[in-house]
Amino acid sequence: MSLHTSKTFPRILSFVVLSAAAAWPAPAQDSGPAANLLPNPSQVDGPPEDTQATVTIDAGARSVPYSRMIFGGFIEHFDGQVYGGLFEPGSPLSDDRGFRKDVIEAVKELKVSVVRWPGGCFASGYHWKDGVGPRRKPTPDPVWGVTDPNTFGTDEFVEWCRLVGSEPYICTNAGNGTPEDSCIMLSDGPEQTITGVIDVLKEAGCRGRVKIAFDEWNLRGWHHPGFPRKQVSDESNPAMAALIAKRDINAMASQYSMADALFSASFLNACLRHAEDVGMANIAPIVNTRGPIYVHPKGIVKRTTFHTLAMYANQLEDRVGKLDLEAGRLMQGSRWVPMIDAIATVDESGKVWAIALVNRHPSKHAACTVRMKEMLLEGRYEATILAGDSTDAFNDVEHPNRVVPERTQLSFNKGIVNLPPHSLAIVRVPWK
Repeated sequence: MSLHTSKTFPRILSFVVLSAAAAWPAPAQDSGPAANLLPNPSQVDGPPEDTQATVTIDAGARSVPYSRMIFGGFIEHFDGQVYGGLFEPGSPLSDDRGFRKDVIEAVKELKVSVVRWPGGCFASGYHWKDGVGPRRKPTPDPVWGVTDPNTFGTDEFVEWCRLVGSEPYICTNAGNGTPEDSCIMLSDGPEQTITGVIDVLKEAGCRGRVKIAFDEWNLRGWHHPGFPRKQVSDESNPAMAALIAKRDINAMASQYSMADALFSASFLNACLRHAEDVGMANIAPIVNTRGPIYVHPKGIVKRTTFHTLAMYANQLEDRVGKLDLEAGRLMQGSRWVPMIDAIATVDESGKVWAIALVNRHPSKHAACTVRMKEMLLEGRYEATILAGDSTDAFNDVEHPNRVVPERTQLSFNKGIVNLPPHSLAIVRVPWK
C-alpha cells in the first residue's frame, strides 16, 4: 500500500480494486448473517425473493460530511484513453491545443474532483520530464508494448485538469514492476473491502488519521492479454500486434449495461456509508476502455455508468445521514445480497434530503417503505430515475440515448414507493 498527501487529508491509504460488474455486487458464499455484503447498516430478513424493503432515516441524528474526492477519476496512456480520447489534435471537435471539447464538457458534467495520471502500470516506465517543454521524443512503453509519442505530457495533463475543473494527482514512477508488486486488491464486495481495511487501521491505531483511497476502481477487468510487461516489445511483430489488437474488445458497447450502472451506485453507496474513513475513489478510466465516456471520431457516447456518476455528483447533498435498511435477499445460486440498497444525504441545514434507492432485482418492482424519524413519507416528490428495458440495456454510437435518466415525481402512499425493476432513483425530500 502507498501513502500520498492531499489537500483534503494529510494522509491517504491507497490501493486498487478490480471488480467484476454484475446486476449487483458479487456476493460472498451464503454462510449465515456474516455472508451479508452490507452488514452495516443493512439487515436482511424474509424469504429469498421478498421484494419489500424498509428504509428508516434518523433525520435528527448527526450527519457526516463526505469527501468530494470519491467522485475522482483516472487516466492512463492505454488503449485510446489519451490519444483519440481526450486528446486529438486536428479533430474538428478539438480546441487549438488538441483537447476534445465534447470530452471536456462531459467530464465537467461528472464534476470529477481529482484525476490520477499517467497510470496505472504505465506510470512504472514513465518519466514526467519527458512530457514537458517544446522538445518531445517518442518513447517505447515497456508495459503496454506500444510507442508513446509524448505529445500529451505533464504540461498538457495539468492544463486539461484546469479546463475540466479537476485537481491533478500525478502518480510517481515506482519502477517497472508487475501488478503484483503494486498494492492491488481483488474484491468481489466493496463493502467487505472497506470494513476490512478499517479493521486494519483500527489495529494500527491510525483510524481517523489515515483515510482510505480507491486509487482505481474498475468495471470488469481491462482486456489486455499478454500484458503488462517489463521490457520494450517490438510492436511490428505480428504476434505482438495481434495481442495489442485484442484490446479492441474493451470498446464493445454491450459490456457496459444497466448492470454496470447499478454496480457503480452500489460501490459509491459503500464509500458514502463509510464517509468517515473513505477519502478518495477514482473510476478507472474516465475515457474509453472501461470508462463512462466512449469517444469516437464524430462524438461521444455517455455509457450507462456515466449517468450513475453524474446523478451522484450533481444530485446528492454534502453530508451522509443515518439510515437503517431492512430488505429481502436477492439470490444467485447459494449467494445473495440485499434486494435494495440505499443511502441518504442531507444539506448542512438538515432541511433538504436526497435519498438514493437501488432496486437490484432484474425483473421485479420493489415496494420500498421510507420512514423519516417516525413519519412515513406521503405524497409526491421530485426524483430522477435511471432504468433500462432489461439488465443488458446499453448505449452505443447508433443508440446513444437508450438508457438515460428521467426526471419525474415518485408517489409515496403510507411511506411505500414502487421502484422499477433494476433501477436507480434519487428522491429529493424537503424536511422541516
